Amino acid sequence: MVYSENVCALPTRLDIKKLQYSGARFSRGAIARLGQRLQSQYPTHKFQILLPYENWKPSGWTSGNEPVSLFSLLDHYDEAQLPDDADPNYFKRFIIYIRDAPPAAGGYNGELNDCLYECLKYIYSTFSKMPKSIKKPEYIKKALGLNRNAPIPVSCMDKVEQLAGSLALNIVGDITRISKSKSDRCATLILSEGHYSLALNPGRLHPNRKRNLPIVYHEDGVKNVVTIYNGKTVKSCVIGQFQKGKNSKRSFIPVEKNHKMEIYETLEEAYQRIHEERNVFLQVTKKFGLGIDLSYYNWSYKRTALWLFERLSVGISANDPLDLIEAEWLSDAIMGGLIWADNEWKGYRRQYDATSLYLSIQQSNANFPIKQGKF
Repeated sequence: MVYSENVCALPTRLDIKKLQYSGARFSRGAIARLGQRLQSQYPTHKFQILLPYENWKPSGWTSGNEPVSLFSLLDHYDEAQLPDDADPNYFKRFIIYIRDAPPAAGGYNGELNDCLYECLKYIYSTFSKMPKSIKKPEYIKKALGLNRNAPIPVSCMDKVEQLAGSLALNIVGDITRISKSKSDRCATLILSEGHYSLALNPGRLHPNRKRNLPIVYHEDGVKNVVTIYNGKTVKSCVIGQFQKGKNSKRSFIPVEKNHKMEIYETLEEAYQRIHEERNVFLQVTKKFGLGIDLSYYNWSYKRTALWLFERLSVGISANDPLDLIEAEWLSDAIMGGLIWADNEWKGYRRQYDATSLYLSIQQSNANFPIKQGKF
């Protein structure tokens, strides 16, 4: 068979070579045999074949002794749904992409390749909670028998889980790994171009981290007027107009009321207060290695708390849905106990300080249920 072959690099992906074939009538079998021959000649590379339909249709990436993959409409539709010749057996041209196989190890984040360690720090939320065996990146490398600046192969993840003691690590991206660990602390890493990063848990709420400009306001329901202040100018409008004018580019913060004095703070006082709170909160949280800036979370302690919970619970699985029976049981369980008295009792008695007991519970480490209990 006589045909022409044109080779070039993709302009946006210089690591991928493009081989375009034309000038002949290529059967699916001939295309597959050519692809298989290239895979045998270059076993360390990955290959993808694109066929011309209404537009170019790619197959999956294959390499080595894996069977060549060709796109077919029959993989997506029932044969009865397709018109005649919708899935041709011959093509006048086709394309093959070639790229180096992605590295089966990750670590690129500078000279020491510690990106896996950085992910582990996020999974355990704070340095103090990390097991001693993985508390420093050099401990991990030494236990794995690797040089200090070596990337950590995916094949070492079983050992990493053993070092951590209570951790399941799944990997997606260039390589897929499903952990066999039964640990409740579970996280998914993304391996891309030799670099590990942490995948966000899709089952959790992720606050939108965007810095908004603050506007303080005082609403007077009797006069149907809202007065707003942006740090420079004071404006007034009716409540309806104020509600319609709200948008996500601004954070609207109401003035606070002194309930003892029964007076509201002024707009200027409120504006100064929120900035002072932001600065103090930022400086205090820097001591814990977090450096939380309220202005990135709508100047809201509630939204900041949601972000912080997500930040400190990356390795905790998303909650199972709460069914109606369990919800009713929980509702009944938190109701107050039966209180009764026997005025005629003459004997030993004991007083329980439930208030102090509550404080001691609050001081202990909090545990959050994520699934139905087993009894």
